[in-house]
Amino acid sequence: HGFPAGVDVAEAAVTTDANGVAAAIAGREAVIVALGPRSPLDDNLLTSAMANILPAMEASGVHRLVVVSALGLSTALPAPLPLRAVGATLLRRTAGDKRRSEDLIRASRVDCTLVLPGPLTGRPSRGQLRPTTSPQRPMGRVSRADLGALLIRLAEQPNGDPAVAVEYATGPAAD
Repeated sequence: HGFPAGVDVAEAAVTTDANGVAAAIAGREAVIVALGPRSPLDDNLLTSAMANILPAMEASGVHRLVVVSALGLSTALPAPLPLRAVGATLLRRTAGDKRRSEDLIRASRVDCTLVLPGPLTGRPSRGQLRPTTSPQRPMGRVSRADLGALLIRLAEQPNGDPAVAVEYATGPAAD
């Protein structure tokens, strides 16, 4: 996976194995959740995962959570009309799942930052992403490598913004 030193990866069947999730979370300083449905018809992935992750975090005393969501599917930040339209039509089931999972997060006692990137690519790193609470332009494509680096930085910063969009530190986002 190529994670930096000090980052431990723990995997579990997050939607079905509460004990495995609890074991994976025990002893961690933070949890990063970067899940996505395999189909636009999936409508319970994140809600099921959060139903296992949040109690395990609270039981283990792990307070920091960083979750990848999506601008336009989440209600955490205002999104441009085209992204909201996609969330209300083509991806309405996924959007509903994201909103329900975010309701569970808000009802918990964890310190969470929702990260709302634009479309993700497998392209090489372009440079440092920065979080923003007021996206000024439609989001361009974001390298998964750059997003991963930002997620780790945010996990190390307690009491962060409840929700952030992302943008590249210089220049327009990659297309």
